[in-house]
Amino acid sequence: MKTKRTRGFTLTELMVAIVTVLIVVLATGAVMSMGHRNWRQAWERTNLQRDASYAVLKISQLAKRANSAVVDNEGKAVTINTQDGSTRISFTNQDLYLQANDGPVQTVLEGEVEDVTFTVNDGLLGIDLKLEKNHVETHLVTTVLMRNFGE
Repeated sequence: MKTKRTRGFTLTELMVAIVTVLIVVLATGAVMSMGHRNWRQAWERTNLQRDASYAVLKISQLAKRANSAVVDNEGKAVTINTQDGSTRISFTNQDLYLQANDGPVQTVLEGEVEDVTFTVNDGLLGIDLKLEKNHVETHLVTTVLMRNFGE
């Protein structure tokens, strides 16, 4: 007796193929999702580091020309005195401010400063700056030589 052979897939073969494709699609989605999350965190960390570098650059430019500097408010503010006048740098409510010669207040960093501490010791201005935004943190510690200190 001859059996008639049919063409096509059986229900079992079709179900195995669907499950295999589903596993591949889900794995690809998971890898892409993790990659995007890691890229976003790296981008946010880079932006924080850039912001911290900008703030330290602004402060360093002033400090390098300083004749003297006075730290107050438990290290949360510093007044830098130069031949051109004085500039106060202060930290309040996650913001870092700069005010030159009693002029308008400029915001250097807004909403991302977790903590800042200034120290002055023998012509050196120490800056300890911690930034945090969207659960991403960066910490920058540096010392700036006040070239005209004591003049």
